[in-house]
Amino acid sequence: MSNKLTREELAEFAEYDKEAGTLIRTKCTAARHKLGMPIGAVNSNGHRQLRMKDKGSYYVSHLVWLWFHGEYPQGILFRKDMNPSNDSIENLEVRVKGHGKKRLQGQAFVDEAKRSFDYVDGRLVRKAGRGANVEIGKVDDTLNTGGYRVVSMWSVVYSSHRVIWAIAYGEDPGDKFIDHIDGNRTNNQLSNLRLVTVSDNNRNVKRRSDNKTGVTGVSLIKKTGKYSVEIQDVNKKKVFIGYYDDLEEAKRARQLAEKKHNYHENHGRDVD
Repeated sequence: MSNKLTREELAEFAEYDKEAGTLIRTKCTAARHKLGMPIGAVNSNGHRQLRMKDKGSYYVSHLVWLWFHGEYPQGILFRKDMNPSNDSIENLEVRVKGHGKKRLQGQAFVDEAKRSFDYVDGRLVRKAGRGANVEIGKVDDTLNTGGYRVVSMWSVVYSSHRVIWAIAYGEDPGDKFIDHIDGNRTNNQLSNLRLVTVSDNNRNVKRRSDNKTGVTGVSLIKKTGKYSVEIQDVNKKKVFIGYYDDLEEAKRARQLAEKKHNYHENHGRDVD
């Protein structure tokens, strides 16, 4: 729009009222206008919007920004409390264009997690957000195809356990993994979560469904009838332990190797 409303033109019929937290009308230019009342009308999405015959349509939040900064927001204008009707200048901040489509990292991820959710008994309860499917005060997570609980922030999906970690400890897990100690991917109780490296995470997994002996790392050599035992070290390199005549003996050898290589006690647990 080349004929945008300017700060000077705005001041001709409105001013910012700190108590109201928005722009109020100081001059009536139509019969429907009322002095001292907020300018614009609330649209179907809960945002206050001002429509002008010769200047076009504006979100009042953008006009509030214009009032204080002398220019329109250069990016996405974000409401800190997620309330579309709260246009107070203290509640507004500008984010870089495209922010809503990019994965949040670092402190931005932590801040958004704390702003959007409360952690309650292993689940995430929505306390702020926007969109037709957002229900404030309700448990807000779903199961993905991998069996993990996930939530959405600014149209980007995040694992619930990573959001919970950020809320509880004030840090972004970053490139580390969060291991579900008991192997239950839906159990996001803090006591069941631990921050680990990739190699640590790989040392606490369920027994493979195609395992024939019932012991992770132990396989039967059909030609000899012996049991082969191996393990993966911290560098993901296979380490051969030995051949054993008896399955129980092979199992004990594997258990000793797991302790040596710092495997979690739950590693190799039964498959659901």
